[in-house]
Amino acid sequence: MQRCQHTPSEWVRLSLIDRDGVLVMNEKQTLINKMLEMQKKFAAYEHEHGVDPAEYWDAPEGHPLHRYRQEYDELAAKLVELAHAEKGSKR
Repeated sequence: MQRCQHTPSEWVRLSLIDRDGVLVMNEKQTLINKMLEMQKKFAAYEHEHGVDPAEYWDAPEGHPLHRYRQEYDELAAKLVELAHAEKGSKR
């Protein structure tokens, strides 16, 4: 019997790949990936420009942070909703 040579992180990555080698992600993982990407972009913007509270709370249209907070909150709420549905619990 052969032992598996994959690390735990490789197993996670492999579990998202179907038999044809196509990356398959569920809705929760897609939301998490989007949120992580948003965090990276926010951190890069903050590092380069700094963030004034007014920019964060009410950035004007066309500003890189326009609707950032609202969009992030919507994604987080959807993720919580999916997690509760998966576990059969209520919020």
